[in-house]
Amino acid sequence: MRILAAGLVVSASALLTSAQEPTRITSASNVRLRASPADNAAVVATLPLGTDLFRLDDGAESEAWTRVRTISGQDGWLPSRLTRSFTATRRLDVIEAIVKERVARTGDGFAARAELVDLIERAQKETQDPEVAGRFALYWVRAITVALKAVPSQRGKQPPCSDWLAARADEVVYSDICAFWTIRSNYLWRLHDEHARSSSADELAWAAVLNGLPGECEGFIPCHLSRLNRLEGEYLRRSALGKHVDEAVARVANVTSWIAKPGFFNPATDCGELVQSLDPLRAALATTRADGLQSVLGQLDRWRAACR
Repeated sequence: MRILAAGLVVSASALLTSAQEPTRITSASNVRLRASPADNAAVVATLPLGTDLFRLDDGAESEAWTRVRTISGQDGWLPSRLTRSFTATRRLDVIEAIVKERVARTGDGFAARAELVDLIERAQKETQDPEVAGRFALYWVRAITVALKAVPSQRGKQPPCSDWLAARADEVVYSDICAFWTIRSNYLWRLHDEHARSSSADELAWAAVLNGLPGECEGFIPCHLSRLNRLEGEYLRRSALGKHVDEAVARVANVTSWIAKPGFFNPATDCGELVQSLDPLRAALATTRADGLQSVLGQLDRWRAACR
């Protein structure tokens, strides 16, 4: 009889939990779920950022602590300040507020930044709204950028970095020459295309420019022009009226001014590689009216004339 009664109690509890919806979410990383509402109480579990929680309204709530249950069924107490309450209709609003706060934080280690990326990825799957999806795509770019900067040395060969990076092999790449992790350029342009109709499209395109490319050109002019065409040139082709047009042209002007030296380009051997990038880059630049444009075009035309 006792076994049967215990089974009935557990079943009733499970049914109650499954019928409810989570109403709270952790707003910090590495949150300790404790056995009682005290800082020195035993730790029941450690919860990552964005963990959904059922609030257990048993009349024992205090201002500083909240009793909750995780989806996996663990009960315990959390500091109220480390959670946010939400309703079903405001869930993404609350998550977005948490994400915006966490993206702006400085000083977090890799684990905390990785938890933020994971939360954003889960939130992206919950929306069908193009505007919301575009904003979360931009949050993702900013969050994963700082997470990659926080990967320790040795290329993240040890867990948890190695597992986290391996799961994102299609999204990130390691630059041996520069010794850092970065987002793959083609992935960023694809992300821009997915959200091209959202108001975040221009910032996503500019993020692809700022992300850069792995490797170095070491002053070789055709290589530098190739990189400019793949980044600033691509931005101008996709966002001809974007708010970063002047910045894009200025970045091209800066590079073309310091590489315009003898010895870094041989017309007898390098023209084929040079014009492959120079012509589409010039065409992209010519669609703008940015300050200093004529100087940049003049330099490109001088290199092009050497290849006629």
